[in-house]
Amino acid sequence: MSERIRKGSREYHFHRRSDRRRGSEGRRLGAREAASVIRSLHARDSQSLLRRLVVGSPLASRSNDIADRIVGMVESGQLEVWVIEAKRSVGERPERKPDEAPPIAPPDTHTVVIELVDVDNNPVPFEPYRIKLPDGQIQTRTLDRHGRDRITGIRTPGQCMVCFHRRDAAVWARA
Repeated sequence: MSERIRKGSREYHFHRRSDRRRGSEGRRLGAREAASVIRSLHARDSQSLLRRLVVGSPLASRSNDIADRIVGMVESGQLEVWVIEAKRSVGERPERKPDEAPPIAPPDTHTVVIELVDVDNNPVPFEPYRIKLPDGQIQTRTLDRHGRDRITGIRTPGQCMVCFHRRDAAVWARA
């Protein structure tokens, strides 16, 4: 007796040891991998197939007991589980070669980096500032512990203006 179950892109064939045809396609699963597959079959059709595989033996009422019985048959060599990878259908994405990099779309946003240092070229940490973006939006931000900040995701190209308002609120400089 031979039964088949399709799960995802794979097809699993269950063969009684005595009925297995020579030259089966695919790969024979080891007991551990077969047990994992069997315990993952929860669909009604799959459960029906598992029940057919244990015909002639006392069946338990719960599906876990049936799965355990099938796993026992695999471990004892009475049953073999083979897997066949399904062929891709038309319209599926072609596989990329591992060394082939995916295409990168050009960025449609811009970035501004700000750094504030004192007269001795030491960073000025945690200084609050305001930045006027090219679209006219004004943001209030704070530098990090190294006296730097990075603003990303600016959609409109153009110049930004920066004001360190705690030092001098009237002075706006180009960023």
